[in-house]
Amino acid sequence: MSLPAVGPAVLQSGARDRALPVCPSLARRAVVAALIGIASALLCYLFVRRPGFYADFIYPWAAARSLLAGDNPYHALRGGLPNPFQAPLFYPLPAVLLVAPLAGLSLAAAGAVFFGASAGLLALAVTRGGWERLPLFVSGPFVVAASLGQWSPLVIAAALLPGLDWLGVVKPNLWLALLAYRPRWRGVVCALVLVGASIVLLPGWPLDWLRSIAFDRARAMHPAPLLLGAGPLLLLAALRWRTAEGRLLLAMAVMPQKLFFYDQLPLALLARSFRESLAFAAVTGVSSIVWALTTTDLDRERIAIPYVLATVYLPALLLVLRRPPGAESATRLEGARGAARPVALRARAAAGRGMRPWTSGHCGSRPAPPIPRTTHRR
Repeated sequence: MSLPAVGPAVLQSGARDRALPVCPSLARRAVVAALIGIASALLCYLFVRRPGFYADFIYPWAAARSLLAGDNPYHALRGGLPNPFQAPLFYPLPAVLLVAPLAGLSLAAAGAVFFGASAGLLALAVTRGGWERLPLFVSGPFVVAASLGQWSPLVIAAALLPGLDWLGVVKPNLWLALLAYRPRWRGVVCALVLVGASIVLLPGWPLDWLRSIAFDRARAMHPAPLLLGAGPLLLLAALRWRTAEGRLLLAMAVMPQKLFFYDQLPLALLARSFRESLAFAAVTGVSSIVWALTTTDLDRERIAIPYVLATVYLPALLLVLRRPPGAESATRLEGARGAARPVALRARAAAGRGMRPWTSGHCGSRPAPPIPRTTHRR
């Protein structure tokens, strides 16, 4: 009896293993995330510290200070106060609690730490399947979010990273849209537990928060894109409702939001390739620059609406519609890879058991050809 003729099969298996794409390692992703976090923190700090400029982050920061002083932040920031507190506090109490550890810092320093950490987590999340989405960090929505210390990067990261999805409750409108993209019901349960704990801490805050939302609705400060201008065209995303991208665009179209670029950052998830992500960043970046240079503080928010609809939402619709109806969902880019074992090792292990090597997720998701059967000569 001779030995099995396995030499050619092993060589072919090794060649296939080398051909399989491998996701970035956690160490590389952590380094990139740290660099992006530091750069984003610096950018936010430079924006927020400008004299006479009041970033949106001033609301949760001031509310956290008020709460730590023993006051009800919804009463302290009730609206109708001198600039910059003309509007009431729109954030739910869990958002205030999240910012509370930073309340002792200056506004610029607290905003920088908050936004830098949010951007770092977002970078860690979107690189799980590769580097394709890194251009979103120079897109118009991201830069505008950095200038205001906004929450959209944190909410997106929470939706994509396991164990953090409960954090989405800090900005419920974006969180609900992202649940349509990547539903995680365990995160919903954890978020409800967090809300319950916050009610124990400040029993009346949900009613106070709803009164703030009523103030907002009466002034249409956060309209739904579907109801404006070319917004009804976004219903065409229903043609791709079976895909996560189609559901995300539909949910964003009906969700009340600030049409000021930063709330539209979740639409960057619609890009599947580096080229698409780069195109999204270029179009939205140029649009936001033109908008900023051609408007004044008095009409900047109003004029931003057509810019957002034309250069963020309509390109997002094109990205969704260009997918074949049965195309694989882009959620494969976020999570799918078992980080503990590289693709090649898993393929070899499968080959050793006589199985067809395969991987879940974006990296190495294309199955390798069948391994030839070995023969035994007796």
